[in-house]
Amino acid sequence: MTSKIKTDCSMDSPIRVLRVITRLNIGGPVRHAAVLSAGLAERNFKTVLLAGSLGEEEGDMSYLTQNTGDTANTGFKVETIPALTREILPGKDIKALSKITRACIRFRPHIIHTHTSKAGFLGRLAGLLAGVPVRIHTFHGHIFDGYFSPQKTKRYIFIERFLGALSHRIIALSRDQKKDLSEVYRIAPSRKIHVIPLGFQHLDGLATAKEHHKGELRNRLGLDKETPLVGTVGRLVEIKGLDLLIETAALLRREVPSVHFVVAGNGHLKGRLQERARELDMENRIHFLGWEKDLAAIYADIDVFALTSLNEGTPVAVIEALAAKVPVVATGVGGVPDVLEHGRLGSLVYSRDPIEMKEQIKNALFLEFSADGRSAPTSSPFGQPAYYSTNAPFGKPAFSATNAPLAEPASPAKYSSLKAPSSLNRDEISSTIRARYSSKRLLDDMERLYRDALQRHY
Repeated sequence: MTSKIKTDCSMDSPIRVLRVITRLNIGGPVRHAAVLSAGLAERNFKTVLLAGSLGEEEGDMSYLTQNTGDTANTGFKVETIPALTREILPGKDIKALSKITRACIRFRPHIIHTHTSKAGFLGRLAGLLAGVPVRIHTFHGHIFDGYFSPQKTKRYIFIERFLGALSHRIIALSRDQKKDLSEVYRIAPSRKIHVIPLGFQHLDGLATAKEHHKGELRNRLGLDKETPLVGTVGRLVEIKGLDLLIETAALLRREVPSVHFVVAGNGHLKGRLQERARELDMENRIHFLGWEKDLAAIYADIDVFALTSLNEGTPVAVIEALAAKVPVVATGVGGVPDVLEHGRLGSLVYSRDPIEMKEQIKNALFLEFSADGRSAPTSSPFGQPAYYSTNAPFGKPAFSATNAPLAEPASPAKYSSLKAPSSLNRDEISSTIRARYSSKRLLDDMERLYRDALQRHY
């Protein structure tokens, strides 16, 4: 079937790209695919973007592929494949594979480029069946740590190694991710894996969020400017580890009584997280906002951004927070250390210890209040000891004010050397992040990779 696809690929004729993504849900992969599809249209590329169905309680980001938003659809077409879902459903999966294969034959792409795991499996297989000259896959993260049982994880690694052999290029979003793929999990040899970080068009707007949107969120919540406010953005699912945030919030309130938290996002764990907040008497201190289309008002008013994930690819919310000049405290998992330059641009916590997370957030709050000339949120640098019980959701330790401790609280001396993670100021960090994750840099790198792959093929 290869002859059906092979066509002239001169520098003058448009390069056709069939892009496949599992679904247009809120997150970095969709922003990435939309920026690439629209941006490359201005560089003599024609793109058809195939997308599957949203899951329950998932936020919809399909507006980025329409004529509004930060990536106007001026040069690519979007087609929906309802049978393409995140879940493994053999009947639907076969139907989706057939649809993608037919799209390959109809559109005759020079390149099929897949994003996310399910689309990566079906898309690359369809590309092989239809004889697409070049097959490329981007790992926006991986599912080899924190998602499944060891046996299931081994099966997925085996499948990805098979798909890696079918791919002409594999794209990692960071150097650390490339090392994982090539050395730890051996998905493909290092020479086949290329590092191309994400790129976005909306970061410059976030850099001025505090100037244009400050006070909007606090007014909604009835909070004044002196109230310490910690926030996070993301799906309310297991891999995001938000149980740690709830426990940390309860600990921090003992030392910073006026502190509030906001959680922007939705997911199937929302009810369980809200119930845990009620158990800890935090229901009026942790505000669950649901999905927010415009996050500028969130970043404009939070004093610290907290990420508590069990695993991450390249966390877009961390990039957005840094661009918006918000200090970041994050678990050091997946691609997070790479984004934070291993502690230079933000604070990293390499454990699931809510005491350590609490201390890092408190330290960041003190630094932020000092930088803004506000009164310190509490006069006591260290509060009462924290105690634990084992009745937390998801099998993690839970904070309790009444149960006897199962482990000794961390000593205050352990945190006596806490300091700002970087000598850079907020403006310099924002500028660094916006340059590294600019859409122009992404488009330059991807165009170069596409053309090189085609030249090698032909």
